[in-house]
Amino acid sequence: MITENNMPNTLENKTFRFKFSTTFIEHITSFAKLYQYADRHTYKEEWIRWTTNNNELIETETQLLRDKGYNGNIMDKMYRSGRFYFRTKTPLQNKPKERRDYIFVNQQILDIMNKHIAANLLLSNFKPSIAYQQFTMENKDVLEKEINRLLQENISKNDIMNKLKKTYKNRCFILKR
Repeated sequence: MITENNMPNTLENKTFRFKFSTTFIEHITSFAKLYQYADRHTYKEEWIRWTTNNNELIETETQLLRDKGYNGNIMDKMYRSGRFYFRTKTPLQNKPKERRDYIFVNQQILDIMNKHIAANLLLSNFKPSIAYQQFTMENKDVLEKEINRLLQENISKNDIMNKLKKTYKNRCFILKR
């Protein structure tokens, strides 16, 4: 039977990962990058020199980790972090690509595509690439109007052709499901 006396304290959060302060991370990263390609003996010698030159910074960081409850060997933690993590970490994260503006295809074209796909989907030798070629031959006038409309919106002809082809193939996939 669980009583109040033997229940675990659920209010106390236990820390499993003790992180360095941002100031210390900046210093250790610059050191690790400086000796990134050094052999382990050279790295170790430079580490000892760096720790003596930055004794105050290390003492401050040691005190912060002790206050947070870290009981392990802090100097070993610092050395290993610099040698095996910060040395290979990239300083800047890659910026995500800018997305292009979405090119809208006229609803009339989508309806014609759907009808064409539905009519040809049941054929045993149906392939979207061949069906698209057939679609462009049968609907030249409608496609020409759509291409002219999109050209007025400053979209390159190559992008327009790729968009129409991709839209057709996507419609095939949707209707197949």
